[in-house]
Amino acid sequence: MSTNLTYVIFKEIQFDKNKGVIMILGFSGYPDAGFASSNAINYIIKKFNAEEIGYFNAEEFIEYSLSRPYVSIIRGLIQYLDYPHIKIHFANFQNKQFLFLSGPEPHMKWIKFIDSVIELANKFNVKQIYTFGSYISGEKELTLSLVLSHEYLIYKTESISAKLTLYKGPCGIYTPIVKKCGEVGIEGISLWVGIPYTEYAILNKLGIVDWRATYLLVSSLFKLLNIEIDISDLKEKSLNTYKTLTTQYTASRKFDEYSRYTI
Repeated sequence: MSTNLTYVIFKEIQFDKNKGVIMILGFSGYPDAGFASSNAINYIIKKFNAEEIGYFNAEEFIEYSLSRPYVSIIRGLIQYLDYPHIKIHFANFQNKQFLFLSGPEPHMKWIKFIDSVIELANKFNVKQIYTFGSYISGEKELTLSLVLSHEYLIYKTESISAKLTLYKGPCGIYTPIVKKCGEVGIEGISLWVGIPYTEYAILNKLGIVDWRATYLLVSSLFKLLNIEIDISDLKEKSLNTYKTLTTQYTASRKFDEYSRYTI
């Protein structure tokens, strides 16, 4: 076991330092509209049979009044209490090595957290860091956009036909992580899917994960990394989400037409 003040690696794993490791971050909370970000990373963790090897110290970065602990109570007795924390997983897949960070977006001590992420990246000789994000957009269709650490990455990401982000305003933790990557010589690529407001509102009301946005994030990452794997299960869920949206759109239009003549 190896520890520092901010994270713990409770299972030492063998990896090829010469090959380098790819780090992928997907957090819930602010950067997770439609649960696409957290859903995407959890899908890949399961698909790659990644093994949990550590975690970040939740007391340092998580505000429990914002990310509440999960409790199970049966017949008045507490069965278990689970505090949210940021998990670290590792996987070898298709001759590539991956490190995953998943859980709630840190609420505090961002600079300390980012420094710890970079320290962890150096420990595993990480050469690339990717992040998954999703937000509510004013567009009519799903959009994919990028935030990059280096200008040359514009040409390395042309294969996924994503927009280069043009934005001013508040940001999540991914943006300073990508900026830090540029400062320390790690390639940082933040993938963002914009979810149309109407799509978000319908799925949120139904309590349904946006599998369309999830599919766009996962398939785009796999294309960038030249990973060939069957994700037909994810595509089917994406199509089912589209069918649900189509049904809801149709019902909404019929209601509008009915209301026009009855109100």
